[in-house]
Amino acid sequence: MAMSSNFSFKTKYGVDAVVNNCYIKVNSVNTTKLNANAIINFTTIDKLCVIEELSYQFAYDITGENPIKQAYEYLKTLPEFANATDC
Repeated sequence: MAMSSNFSFKTKYGVDAVVNNCYIKVNSVNTTKLNANAIINFTTIDKLCVIEELSYQFAYDITGENPIKQAYEYLKTLPEFANATDC
């Protein structure tokens, strides 16, 4: 399970950059009874270069789907992932 989308970021030198067709994958999810923290990797579409690793917190439903699926569902609600497609 992963997504693909264009990804905008600021380089370590402060330059704005865009990676087209970025591969977006939930790397891990740490949960408590109510909350979860997902680590998301953004890589080139060929998966050879990690561009960025970000953390997203979301409400976790202990009786719901597995935590990784819940993380993807949460990401799809965010504006920055509105145009992402499953891959």
